[in-house]
Order: sequence, then structure tokens, then C-alpha cells
Amino acid sequence: VLDENGEPIEGCLIAVRGDTRELAIVTDASGMFSVGIRRGSQHITVNCEKHQIYQKEEFPVQVPETGTIEQTFTVHRK
Repeated sequence: VLDENGEPIEGCLIAVRGDTRELAIVTDASGMFSVGIRRGSQHITVNCEKHQIYQKEEFPVQVPETGTIEQTFTVHRK
């Protein structure tokens, strides 16, 4: 997870729409996170509320049938 200037954001909460598991997924100092999600079309919510300057945003993700996916999410200021 990066800000508009390409800088990583630590401490953002990550959620997967429709996932009922109570997971504590938080970005690390490099803005990175890892989560196991179902294959196919998914939506990831990134909430950097801790910083109080970024919007909560949702991003569509297409998870492939095999392997892993790596994707950059850019959040914007309020």
C-alpha cells in the first residue's frame, strides 16, 4: 500500500469483502501485507484511518487459479 507519492504506508487495515473470518491484516513498514483469499474476482478494502489523512478505498482484484498475486494499491488523501 502506497500513498500518492509512492511512499509505503504502515498500519493500514486490510479487509476482503465477504470474508467472514476475523483476520487482523495490517501493512508493515514497507506497506506490504499478505492474505489468503479465494480465487476469482475479489474486493480488497484498505483503511489507513490511523493516519487520519487517507480515504478508505476499495480495489477490485482478480486472483488467478494458481500461484500468488502481487499488486500495488495507492490510497489518496481525503
